[in-house]
Amino acid sequence: MKALKWDEDAEKYDDVEISDEASLYEEDMDKVVACANCGQPKAFGECYTSRHYHNNVGFGYAVCPACYWEEI
Repeated sequence: MKALKWDEDAEKYDDVEISDEASLYEEDMDKVVACANCGQPKAFGECYTSRHYHNNVGFGYAVCPACYWEEI
């Protein structure tokens, strides 16, 4: 699916493709989703909100802990 990735150096968004299994929100925290960055499967409740991967209105996709810590 299409998403926007924030480029800190250029201070602009780039269009990117992420896994169709990536998620912005889930009611079931045990649902397995794909990390928006690396694509690894992870329970939604174990993920963080990405600082880089967003939809067109600015909501952040879920990313795994390792990718989140790379973002910050």
